[in-house]
Amino acid sequence: MSPKGKPTTSTERMRAKRARELGLAPPIPTCKVCGKKLKKGAGSDKAYEACLCWEHWKLSEEGKVDRRRFNLRSDNWAVGYVVKCADGQGRFLASARAAVSAARTIGRDCLIACVWRDGLVTVHPGLTSKNCSGLKPEDGDPIIEDAEWFHDQVPESKRTWFEV
Repeated sequence: MSPKGKPTTSTERMRAKRARELGLAPPIPTCKVCGKKLKKGAGSDKAYEACLCWEHWKLSEEGKVDRRRFNLRSDNWAVGYVVKCADGQGRFLASARAAVSAARTIGRDCLIACVWRDGLVTVHPGLTSKNCSGLKPEDGDPIIEDAEWFHDQVPESKRTWFEV
């Protein structure tokens, strides 16, 4: 047996299975939504304690709040990228690579801006698909006067990610 009391060898697992079949050991708990067998310690014990599989726990209200709290621990990250054309039209994209591709498709007079979690908006001139990974706010030039327009391009569901 492992230090956590789990059977480690095939013989130990078989003994545990027989004991469950004979009613001498409690059955393996299952998800109360889909009936899938639960694994203690896999992913999060919070899911196990709620009698939900990982997939259904992350869809529950408690799971959403916990995952949002975990994701917001990082200092600052890109909420998304906005490609702004000369005619004033904007397009929100989730990745820098998609923004570079969209700007190339639309034309040369497009501006690629990154909207950061802290509300900062930075412009990244000369951004290519080869140098777009690992962007940081200090890599671009901050936009101060038109930042609200860029914030408005972010979908409503992602606006909750802003600190400000």
